[in-house]
Amino acid sequence: VINNDNQLFVTVNGAAQTLGVDYSVSPSFDYIDFVYPPATNSLILISRRNLLRLAGGSASYNLTNYFYTVNNIYSFTVSVAGVLQRPFIDYTFSGTNLVFAGGAVPATSFITITANAYWQFVATIDNPGTAGDR
Repeated sequence: VINNDNQLFVTVNGAAQTLGVDYSVSPSFDYIDFVYPPATNSLILISRRNLLRLAGGSASYNLTNYFYTVNNIYSFTVSVAGVLQRPFIDYTFSGTNLVFAGGAVPATSFITITANAYWQFVATIDNPGTAGDR
């Protein structure tokens, strides 16, 4: 499931493909069209993006354009120039935007954002097939 073209990562035989150059995504996000069809027996991998590298130069970045699973501050990690950043101290997440507490990241620095599966603690798990909480 995606809701933005930039949320896909596409490779053909291990070579990363570029959105708008090598392929496009349908308006309903249910298929892609290659500009030039890959050769027969090519290995095509299409996955949801979970890693993003951005150039510095700004204090705020909209993440939902790139990640479907980013919906709170616990759903991603951030590093700047290889240094892991701390949520609520080095950055915040407001709505859909990553906002750096210290202002704009230097233009010479790269920001790496990783969005993977994440977990939140719950008090109980209710299974409708059994009696009581587990």
